[in-house]
Parts: sequence; C-alpha cells; structure tokens
Amino acid sequence: MQEGGLTTSGWAIIVEYKKLLQPFAETTKVLEGRNAKRSHSAIWEVLVIFEYLLNALERLKDDLKEIDYNQHPLELKDHLKTNVNLAHIKLSKYYELFDDAPVYFAASCLHPHLKFHLEAMWEVPVTHDNEKDGVHYRQGWLENNQRGF
Repeated sequence: MQEGGLTTSGWAIIVEYKKLLQPFAETTKVLEGRNAKRSHSAIWEVLVIFEYLLNALERLKDDLKEIDYNQHPLELKDHLKTNVNLAHIKLSKYYELFDDAPVYFAASCLHPHLKFHLEAMWEVPVTHDNEKDGVHYRQGWLENNQRGF
C-alpha cells in the first residue's frame, strides 16, 4: 500500500459496503425498463424485489451480529451494522405501504409462476423471535393482503 492510502481495515469496510450495495445494484438493473433479461419492469416484480432486498439485509444483519467491535478493533466499524439496520427499517417501512396498494399483491398472485410460491415466500420464518428481534415485517401481511385481494 502506498503511503497515505487506505489501511487494511479501510479496505475491509469497502468490501463489506460493496457486499451491502450489491443486491441494490442488481435489482436496479432488473427493474430498468429496457432490461433484455426481464419483463420490462412488470408490476409483479416489485414485491419479489422487495423480498429479495429484505432477505439480503436480514442475512447481513445476521452476519454482523457476531462481530464484537471491542474485541476486534481492526474488524469492520459498527457504522456498517447501523447502516444495515437503518436500510432494513426503511425498506420495511416501504414494504408496509403495499398494504394500501393491493395491486402489487394481486399482480403477484395472478402471475402463473409465483402464485404457488407466495405463502412460502411471505411467511414469517420459524426462527424469528418477536421478543428479541421485534415484530417481523411480514407479520400478518399475507393474511391482510389475501383479504384485500
């Protein structure tokens, strides 16, 4: 490394932020209107994309739980953990807005491939602990939207 350049821990932080931002970069490409690989930003894709991003953030949150920043000063800084949590909170907030827009749920239900996978995709994981982790963002969501549909 050159003098005045990034330290090892600085590079590690960049790598972790790249890992954090990768799902967002991928989904941005998927939702582009002229994307040759997808269906040109169909409305049913929105919920699937939200699920993908929320699951990616859940995995990152789980990975970051194990890091003790006091024990490992060269490990990632705790701001990464804070930013992952804040991103998850913000995305969950927008996810809740789908309750007021049942068109996304209906479009997903009417999609030939997705209609059989919705319950598995939208159920609250059995490993989720409401007391420890708070209410899961999917709690009651499927039942409410099925009623609305």
